Amino acid sequence: MSTSPSPALQSTLAQRRSRLEKALALRTEILLIPSGMEIGVPGGLDAVYPFVEHPDFRWLSEQRGPGHVLAFDPDEGWQEFFQRPSVNDTIWTGARWDGRGRSVTELKDWLASRVKAGKKLLALGSSSEHIEGFPVEHRPEVAALAWHARRSKDAHSISLIEKAVAATAAGFKALPAFIAPGRSEREIAAEIAHRFFCAGADALAFPTIVGCGDNSACLHFTPSERQVKAQDWILVDAGASVAGYVADVTRMFPSRSGSFSGLQKELYDLLLTAQLAAIDRCRPGVEWHEVHRGVALDIARGLCHFGIIKSSAEAAVESGAIGVFLPHGVGHMFGLGIRDASGHSPDRTSLETVGLVRLRCHFKLEPGYSMTVEPGCYFIPAYLDQQEQAGRFKDQIDFDVARGEFARIGGLRIEDDIIVGEAGKPPKVLTSEIPK
Repeated sequence: MSTSPSPALQSTLAQRRSRLEKALALRTEILLIPSGMEIGVPGGLDAVYPFVEHPDFRWLSEQRGPGHVLAFDPDEGWQEFFQRPSVNDTIWTGARWDGRGRSVTELKDWLASRVKAGKKLLALGSSSEHIEGFPVEHRPEVAALAWHARRSKDAHSISLIEKAVAATAAGFKALPAFIAPGRSEREIAAEIAHRFFCAGADALAFPTIVGCGDNSACLHFTPSERQVKAQDWILVDAGASVAGYVADVTRMFPSRSGSFSGLQKELYDLLLTAQLAAIDRCRPGVEWHEVHRGVALDIARGLCHFGIIKSSAEAAVESGAIGVFLPHGVGHMFGLGIRDASGHSPDRTSLETVGLVRLRCHFKLEPGYSMTVEPGCYFIPAYLDQQEQAGRFKDQIDFDVARGEFARIGGLRIEDDIIVGEAGKPPKVLTSEIPK
């Protein structure tokens, strides 16, 4: 249940905690960071959902398991209150304790004495039964500062992300030889998961997305029994998790080993060019919404070439028409989860909207930021119908062209994981070994 941190990890944790202390500049408030509590499966008696620690807690402790609470008192420093294994934990999971930290049973008395002394209690992350009944405040501005403090990844985080990427790469590299007409989407999802685990993953980063043919136009398609047909292309969006750190990758595959055909190839080349340009834009000081805007312009220019967009590319981006074909942001942060520490920087109050799309990130890129870069282009008949019936973009989009052969093909997305480099240097593409 617990592993004592090595001297190197102890140093890393001390640096992380110091960074958060400086960001928050607390004077009299007590900061509490619970790991979270297990959630029971309805009707499952003692069965629980797989537990994931809140990332704020995990970043500050690298500790696993429910029921723990970290506490910071500016007068005393950091205190670790850890849930000791129960008899049932020992019997069912083999949990053991190494003596690290104080028992969480001591927390209530510790808090009571500080509340009595007039100190306020602030909390980050998950709720916890161990702090119930106390006047705890959850302040959005405190959470924003905490997320900002951990956006730039240190060497420990990057090393675990790289292990997740390596396991992910093993899965994706196995797919070209596996995918063939007659394989179902579920078989493909099962195969890539098998390869992840054989290569060192201990969990999936998220439920695997596999869509063949026009199913590829559904952004988060759940793999079905549909079988690959001879002219399909297949979208696979998947990632492995190692010790809570994740990778997140999307690739397109032809139905047989080889290359895409005709219009598929033209669309793929368009999107790949846009994605490579977007990756290169990920430099320190660049606004994330400008990375998205650049991708939107590149895709809009391509759709002008196909006769789908009738206006200029610039006009399609400004009006939001490009959002009919690019209905999501260009990417997000990842680390302790697939959207970990996304959101806006502390100097901003909300996320940015470009055209029809509300982006998941609103900040300037800085060295060490871990980002996905995943432009996509989709032809979704129901969405096209909805926009046309509402009378939107009728002077900018040729809906009949979009609903024709393009809608029969489906959609496409290409996604890589990067670390923003130092000033003047390009980003490091962690997933560069996965063919695309």
